[in-house]
Amino acid sequence: FPSHDIRPNMFKAALRGRTLRLFSAVTDDKTAEELTKELWGGFVGAKGAIVGDLGIAFYAQEGELVMGEFRYNRATMPTYHLKKGTLNILAMKNHSTEYRNQLRSLVTKILRFTLLIGGFGKSWRRVDHRIFFPEYLEGRNKPMIGCHWEFTEQSSKYYFPVNKIEHVRDIIDNVHQGVRDWLTFRGKKITDQKGPCIESFHRQNVQIWGRLAEGWFHGPYLKNNTQSQSIQGSSLTGKMGNIGRIYHRMYPHYKKTKEGSIRRVGSEYVELLTIFPDRNDSTRQFLDFLATPNSEFTKLWGG
Repeated sequence: FPSHDIRPNMFKAALRGRTLRLFSAVTDDKTAEELTKELWGGFVGAKGAIVGDLGIAFYAQEGELVMGEFRYNRATMPTYHLKKGTLNILAMKNHSTEYRNQLRSLVTKILRFTLLIGGFGKSWRRVDHRIFFPEYLEGRNKPMIGCHWEFTEQSSKYYFPVNKIEHVRDIIDNVHQGVRDWLTFRGKKITDQKGPCIESFHRQNVQIWGRLAEGWFHGPYLKNNTQSQSIQGSSLTGKMGNIGRIYHRMYPHYKKTKEGSIRRVGSEYVELLTIFPDRNDSTRQFLDFLATPNSEFTKLWGG
């Protein structure tokens, strides 16, 4: 997937961003910023830079990280293929045992949530077109788009099992509760008001739609003799200089067995569309389509 580099800060930035999106859904903007910096570090006014509770270390053995180059038209873009790597989230301070246990619970939820809705790096908002839509790259006249992240077999316990697509609703609720528990532990006020953060994971600010699928949703979503509708180039997908308002994720599908373990379900994925609606007509039309049986998607979370 496209990248200029793969460094610990890439993972830290993604986890910091997801942390802020989650905090901003349950408390005021100032508190959300303070708690995020408390966890991941940052600049705090006259105090300058502070070290957070958490640090990041990343390691990949020689040959497991393959840097490459993708050529299209007369341009090139750097890519990387990470076969296997180890991401360590480090406790940076000597806190009490209770604090460390609470911190471990929170950061585990944030990590699992991060892999559920996207991943890491500049292209995490889109699925890897090489894998799920190879026709897009035919002719070599378009840039590569997207990325794809999976846990290794040794870390598969961090997957959220999804026995039914509706279980994603419980998963998001559980992550939200974990964030609320942290605020309570830190003695911070919990609010249910939607803050100014554009991508706050507040129920009134986001909609998550999903389905179980092997292929992925792409192209015109409505085609008949009189009209054809697509979200490509709309405010949802964004364009050069404007970040879109939709995440598209193909999350490996794992189920929980009767014995309590989890197992991969063939080549099936949990396809998730995470949408931050605006007032644009194309957004409204697309959401109307998703609510129809023809879309095969189910609204899983949000207003």
